Amino acid sequence: MRWEMFKLSQWTERWDSEEVALRRLNIQQQTERDLTVLASFALTLSVIAVGNSVLGNLNACWDYGGPVACIWSYVVVCFFTTFIGLSHAEIVSGLPAAGGPFFWASWFAGRHGPLAGWVTGYLNVLGSVGVTASVAQDAIQAVALIGFLLRGVDLSGPERYGIYMGMLVLSGLLNHMSTRSLARLAALSLLLVLIMVIATLLLVPAVAPWHQSASFVFGRFRGWKDSSSGITDNTYLILQSSLMTMYIMTGFDAPAHLSEEIIGARSAAPVAIITALGASYVLGLLLIIALLFCIQDPAGLMDGTADGAAGYQIIFDAFMTRFGSQTWGIIYLIAPICSSVMCMVLCLATNARVAWAFARDKGLPCSAYFGKVSRSTKTPRRAVWLSVGIALIMGLPMADSQDAFNNGVLSVVTVVLQISYGIPIAFKLTIGRQNFKPGPFSLGRYSLACNGIAVFWVVVSSAALLTPNLYPITGARHWFTGHRHKPREFRLQRLQQLRYKDREKIQHGSQNCFIPPGSRYPAMALEIERSGAR
Repeated sequence: MRWEMFKLSQWTERWDSEEVALRRLNIQQQTERDLTVLASFALTLSVIAVGNSVLGNLNACWDYGGPVACIWSYVVVCFFTTFIGLSHAEIVSGLPAAGGPFFWASWFAGRHGPLAGWVTGYLNVLGSVGVTASVAQDAIQAVALIGFLLRGVDLSGPERYGIYMGMLVLSGLLNHMSTRSLARLAALSLLLVLIMVIATLLLVPAVAPWHQSASFVFGRFRGWKDSSSGITDNTYLILQSSLMTMYIMTGFDAPAHLSEEIIGARSAAPVAIITALGASYVLGLLLIIALLFCIQDPAGLMDGTADGAAGYQIIFDAFMTRFGSQTWGIIYLIAPICSSVMCMVLCLATNARVAWAFARDKGLPCSAYFGKVSRSTKTPRRAVWLSVGIALIMGLPMADSQDAFNNGVLSVVTVVLQISYGIPIAFKLTIGRQNFKPGPFSLGRYSLACNGIAVFWVVVSSAALLTPNLYPITGARHWFTGHRHKPREFRLQRLQQLRYKDREKIQHGSQNCFIPPGSRYPAMALEIERSGAR
C-alpha cells in the first residue's frame, strides 16, 4: 500500500494539478473547490448517519439472533465493507470525477463503457436518493414516537408523507447554498452527530438503573424459537441479522461525487472515505454495545411503545424505569430529529452531484437542463430539485403503508446501491486494469485481492438483501417485512403498564427506581427479592 501524503497547505498548492487531471479526463472544471479534507470527512460521516440508523433499526438484529447477532454481524459486515471503501478510495484517487461509480464503470469497461456507465448511473442515482429517503424515515419515526407518547395516536400515512415532503422541500431550499457554506453545514452536522452519539453513550448507561451482564451482551443468542420471524434455521437467522449493518453502511462514496469540489481531491477524497468509514464503525459498535447493556426488559423489547424500534425502546425504558415518566425520553428524541434533518441536507447535496454529473454526460432525460450549475453559487441547483422529485415519488408508498416503504422501497434501493458500488470494481478487476493509473493513494500489490473481496461481498450482500425474512411464504407480500407494527390499543396498554402508578417502587441505594411488575429481567427480580418489595 502506497500513500503520498501531502501537508494540508500543499493540497491547496496542487489545485492546478487537480484541474489538469480533470482535463485529462475530458472534464471541464465548473464548480468551486471549497471543501477541505475535514469538511469532506464531516459530510461523509453525516451521510452514513450511523447514530440515527442504529437507534431506528436495531430491531432488525435483535429479532434475528439477539445480542450476539447485533454485535458480531455488525463486525463482520463492517470488515467486508472496508474492502469496498478501500477500492473506491483507490479509484477516486486516480479518477477524481464527480459522479464516481458511473464514470468509473464507463472508464474501465472499454468498448462496453457507455452501457456500463448508463446502467451504473441510473442505479447510483436511485440508490443515493434512497439513502436520503432512509434518513428522512429515521426522522419521521422519531416524530411519530413523540406524537404517540404525547397524544396516544399514531401518525397516519398521509401525515407521515406530509412530514416527509416538508423535510425534502426544506432540504432542497437549504441546498441553494454555495460549496463553502456546504462545508460549514457539514461541520455543524458533524458536531450534532457526535453530540447525539456521545450523549447516548454517557447518558443512557448513567440513567439506566439496571445493566445486563457482559455474558448476556456478548454471548446471548436468541435462537429461532425466540424469533417472531418464523425462520427455523439459526444460520439463516444470523444472515438476516446482518441486514441492519448493510442498510447503515451506505453513502460512504460521497467524496467521490463531490471530488470536483474538494481541495486536493486525489488525496483528500480517499482520506475522507477511509476515515469516515472507520469512525462510523467505531461509533456504531460502541452505540450498539451501550444500548445492549442498558436493556431493562428483554422480553418486551419488541412489544413496547416504540413500535418495535428497539434502540428507542431501550432509551424509553431506561428513562421510564428511573423517573417513572416518558418526558425525558421525548426530550431526547429532539436530538435524532435535528441530526436527521442536517444529514438529509447533506445527502441531498450528494444526490444532486450524482444526477448533475450523469446529466452532464447526457445520461438523463433533459440532460441539457439538469447538467448545468448555478451561475451564482457554482452548484447544481437544478439537479437538487430533480433529486427531490425522485425522492417524493419514491416515498409515495408511505402514504398508504409504512411497511411497504420501509421494507419494500428502501430494501430495493439498498440492493441497487450495493450493485452500483460493485460494477466499477468488477470491471477494474477484469478488463479495466490496463486503463487505470493509480493516484496518490494506491493499494499496490493488494489491489487485486481487495477488489476481489469487494466484488464478492457486493454479490453476497445483494443476495442477502433480496431474501425473505418472514416465514412461511404464501405470497410476495411476505418479502421485506421487518418488525410487525403493534396495534394502537396494544401500544397504549403497554404505555399504561410503564407509567408511574403501575410500577413497584424499589429503594436502590439512595435512588428510587421503578420496575415493571413481573419483569423477567433476572437482575431486577433478584433486587426485588433482596429489597423485600415483592
